[in-house]
Amino acid sequence: MAAAEIVFAFDARIDQPPCPVDMPRDRRQRFAKAAMSALDAAFADATNRKARALVLFGDVLDPSRVSPAQAADLADTIEAFAAEGRVVVATASTREAAEELATALGEPPGLHVLTPRSPVRLPHGSLTVELACDTPYDVVVTTIVAPLLDRPHIEEAESASSSRPQVVARGIVCGQRDRTRRQLPEASPHETLWTLPSLQPRNRHEHGPGVAASLAISSEGRLGDFSVVPTAVVSWQDVRTVCSATEQEEELSATAAAEMEQAVSRCQTPLVITRLLVDCEGNAERRGRVSRMAHAVLAEMRQLLETSPVDAGTTLAWCEQVEADPAESLDPIAEAEDIGGSQRFPAMLAEEAATWPLDSAGDERVDPAAVVREAAWMTLELLNDD
Repeated sequence: MAAAEIVFAFDARIDQPPCPVDMPRDRRQRFAKAAMSALDAAFADATNRKARALVLFGDVLDPSRVSPAQAADLADTIEAFAAEGRVVVATASTREAAEELATALGEPPGLHVLTPRSPVRLPHGSLTVELACDTPYDVVVTTIVAPLLDRPHIEEAESASSSRPQVVARGIVCGQRDRTRRQLPEASPHETLWTLPSLQPRNRHEHGPGVAASLAISSEGRLGDFSVVPTAVVSWQDVRTVCSATEQEEELSATAAAEMEQAVSRCQTPLVITRLLVDCEGNAERRGRVSRMAHAVLAEMRQLLETSPVDAGTTLAWCEQVEADPAESLDPIAEAEDIGGSQRFPAMLAEEAATWPLDSAGDERVDPAAVVREAAWMTLELLNDD
């Protein structure tokens, strides 16, 4: 059984609520409250676990843009959480940034701001948990135990030597926002490395589902299980369907509707934003046809989702896009048996795209191969339209 637990929550960003405008009001409302609702879920989990501390690392808020209401809500939540002796630890890159964060929140009781080279220590009987960071996005957890003396009459020098605190375990908790993984800190063979996504992703390109995580610590100082709890209000999901050789708008809408309803029924978040990706079986002419039908099919999907019966607490859904699958392989074009005549150039283009020597796009979030593949498909679709 754990002697203590610490809950970690990454990248709350309560001053950056996602709020797209092209959806009905009830969807927009859930979207706009998602950031604070996800943070509330992390506080609730820490309270239920009777956690010793809640660590809010990464970007909690920007003092220059946070609204007074947002700051007041968070300050009240911190004060209520700390009322029973618990603490909230936030992170900042510099001492000046730490002071700005604390001032923006009104310096609520129980708030400690962690900066590089300025660790926070949490005593727990003979056990001390030290939290430190090199950046606001990585927290190092070290457990230190001071051995108890069996012989109170021991000489002072021997006593000092025997009771020297000992490091028992060390782990690193890393935040990960983008799907393209940033370079993570190096962990030694005696350390454990955990990775957490944002509490609430802001778009489909962010890494992983929204969760907070609890780290169990034994009375001997050993780091135990790292368990996660869902916090996200909004999730993104790709829904896939296939367009046959003769399928037109009505048939595509009907098959897509069935796929859409099944995908939404499996979703666990209060709001899911879907994207319909249509597999065209490597046929450029069919992809062009899907592109022309996409606007009408999107309208059908939105009408379906908006008129679906909704009970309190059930998932709301919205479709943001319908398109021919941009990840579809070019192999059927490159490997076409008849590469003479009109098929020669498409086959050469597809083969060239598959082997294009592009090592970097200059942005670690961009996959060069995906960019080249999409450009090749666009070219092939335009050629078929002509």
